[in-house]
Amino acid sequence: IVPLYDWWIVFIVGVAIALLARGEKEGFPPRIFALLGITVAAGVAFKWTLLALPLFLAACVVPRIGWRRAGWAFLLLAGIPALAILPWSIRNQRIFDRPIVTNTFLWPSIWEGFGEVPNSFSAILDDRRTYLMALAERPDLRYGSPEYDDYFHDKALSVMLERPGFVFSLWLRRLWMGLLAPGNVWDLGGVDSPESSYAVFRQATGGSLVDYGAAHPVVASLKVIQRLWDPLLVIL
Repeated sequence: IVPLYDWWIVFIVGVAIALLARGEKEGFPPRIFALLGITVAAGVAFKWTLLALPLFLAACVVPRIGWRRAGWAFLLLAGIPALAILPWSIRNQRIFDRPIVTNTFLWPSIWEGFGEVPNSFSAILDDRRTYLMALAERPDLRYGSPEYDDYFHDKALSVMLERPGFVFSLWLRRLWMGLLAPGNVWDLGGVDSPESSYAVFRQATGGSLVDYGAAHPVVASLKVIQRLWDPLLVIL
């Protein structure tokens, strides 16, 4: 069973922000970091990749409490979740011969993430189609099982090692879309507005594509990048 475990992150983040705000008022006493550690532990029970959160929480408070206290805070922030999931990991090692932290599906998620853009190795951002493609090679695979995770482990690592340019460009694309332009990845300077189109420019001025590029260099450049970005990822 692979649960829908992403919606709860809103509550985890909300509690973490509230605790940070309270810590700001109280001078960040140890109990604030202990409560944050418990909050992270609750989140890790659903998705173990949240173990990265203590690092960012500790980094956030460095300007307020300095590196030394932030280091001790990190021990609390990371230690409490680690202790909370240790029994479950030991249990999984005993049953599945793998120290699964809390759940599987890390590597299938990474593989499907490659399918955000066109690629030459058949990664698709679609659970059902990905599973069917895996079954074509391995009919014995069960969706969400440790063996299913292992199957995509090798495939994902091969892409990372053999196509580092593709992976790096994909990370840049996600950074751009998630942080810099979350609404419309390409709509900087009104690139996608009708008024910025070449058709409107040609109708108004009768100018050529070269004239359009000279009159609107930023918009024209972004339009070119927009059309070449995904094919470039395939080449990389």
